[in-house]
Amino acid sequence: MNPLFKTGYSRRLEVEDMYNVVPEDQSDVLGSRLENEWQKEVERSKTRGGKPSLLKCLIRIFGLEYMLLGIVLFLEESTKVCQPLLLGGLIRYFTPDTTLSRQDAFLYAMGVSLCAVNLAVLHHPYFFGVQRIGMKMRVACCSLLYRKSMRLSNHALGQTTTGQIVNLMSNDVNRFDQAVVFLHFLWIGPLEGIAVLAILWRELGPSTLAGFSVLLLLVPIQGWMGKLFSKFRQKTAVHTDERVRLMNEIISGMRVIKMYCWEKPFGELVEKIRSSEMKKLRATSYLRAYIIGLYVASGKLIIYLIFLIYTLVGGHLTPEDVFVAIAFVSAIHLSTTMFIPFAIQCATEARVTLKRIKVIMLQYKNSTEVAQVQKSSRLKAVSLMLTFAGRHICMLGILMVIAFVDQKFRATILFIVIVQFSNLRRSICHYTVRAVEICCELSVTLTRLQFLSRD
Repeated sequence: MNPLFKTGYSRRLEVEDMYNVVPEDQSDVLGSRLENEWQKEVERSKTRGGKPSLLKCLIRIFGLEYMLLGIVLFLEESTKVCQPLLLGGLIRYFTPDTTLSRQDAFLYAMGVSLCAVNLAVLHHPYFFGVQRIGMKMRVACCSLLYRKSMRLSNHALGQTTTGQIVNLMSNDVNRFDQAVVFLHFLWIGPLEGIAVLAILWRELGPSTLAGFSVLLLLVPIQGWMGKLFSKFRQKTAVHTDERVRLMNEIISGMRVIKMYCWEKPFGELVEKIRSSEMKKLRATSYLRAYIIGLYVASGKLIIYLIFLIYTLVGGHLTPEDVFVAIAFVSAIHLSTTMFIPFAIQCATEARVTLKRIKVIMLQYKNSTEVAQVQKSSRLKAVSLMLTFAGRHICMLGILMVIAFVDQKFRATILFIVIVQFSNLRRSICHYTVRAVEICCELSVTLTRLQFLSRD
């Protein structure tokens, strides 16, 4: 980075000064990989039955690399468990009537130092690796959504708003960056807690259970909060989609809004939607603050209960016991009371994001798929209101009888029209047929016209 800083200090940075993206991190490469896996998943779901899963596609692409990084985190957390044992041996050397030699003390001190170095060596590569995987997942999903949005049919575009796609690509996919950081703590945290419980049981006896009961009581609370996070995320996403869609429409029609002085009504409408969104975001922030409060309070409470019960049953606390117990509780405190709740929260939010992306991916992309969906509807009535030559012309109804001959569409349309001027009737019908062709994506043949007088 130093050459880049020197260039920026001497002159203004240009696009050519930036470093190129690594080929495996490019959006077209990641999007193509995810699109190929998605097509395989769709074909697999058709043969086996059921619905395709976007999560399985991501696991097949990034799962192995993410599992290897889990081993790195396991080694880091194991080092956190070993360090208090070495620290206890070092403290034992300075207690009166110790049996440890000077050489043993140096070995314990060297072990504590090596653990600190090992933590520094393992910590940063893990977080860099998982954040890079989260970035790849985000870029791949954005590329997949962009490619899908370019192939959506008119029927699918009618069911999907622009605000929903924009919100997915700018906001929802960021949950992948957060989820991959904490997911490994869902299995490493309990293993670390069991190891610490066994070691403290050997040192302090059954009084250890008094402190660990606090962690057990937090498990159902964490699961309940995870469900609440998922519920609030789903509701927040709906309000955000609506707000982004409305803002896009306001910006595109700003001239009309300014001409008719509609700024205040539209401003109140946006404010109403935003207030509904803020209620859900405020509730999510309260839950997150509750998690942080549990993290701050539970650590002190665990240590207090362990020492209280140990002294009440007649135990004698030594400096070694105090330092080792505090170090062990601190080692598991962060992962069990902070990282595991965050993992549950991020996992539920990422699950909601995957569901929303899958809804877009299962939309119809051409007229053939729309026709397959419409085969079950043999009769369809459409009511239209047309404005022509400054006069309102009421179209009472269009009765479409769909006949399937050799698996091809053939439509016969009977028009019942009430108009005021007879010379406009045929033009009206032809314009209406064209509108039906565009909206319904059908090739329509006008076979019969029946005109009635206004009376």
